[in-house]
Amino acid sequence: MSKKFYREYEDDEIVYPLDYWIETAKNYGQPVKVELCKRQVGGDAMWCVLEGEHVYSSESCGKINCTDYSPRNGKNGRCTKLEQLFIGTGVFYKITENGAVRKIAH
Repeated sequence: MSKKFYREYEDDEIVYPLDYWIETAKNYGQPVKVELCKRQVGGDAMWCVLEGEHVYSSESCGKINCTDYSPRNGKNGRCTKLEQLFIGTGVFYKITENGAVRKIAH
């Protein structure tokens, strides 16, 4: 799995691979500051790709609550549409409009 980077943007938190942020900086013609992320382990939520929101398994995910539920093993359990959540590591990078990436102090 490639490394993911996080940026707060207009009251939202978005996580993408480094290539995305390099293209974003080039397209906007200005530097972008991002934080290196790691997968959240033991969290109480996952990200539903279809709904575009956090879901809690007992709340809105599963055969009873979702018509698009598709378990990974074909029977039950985690849905194929769920993705892991990420948390920041405290390691920040600045990506210039030229595509240069360098580690910075927060």
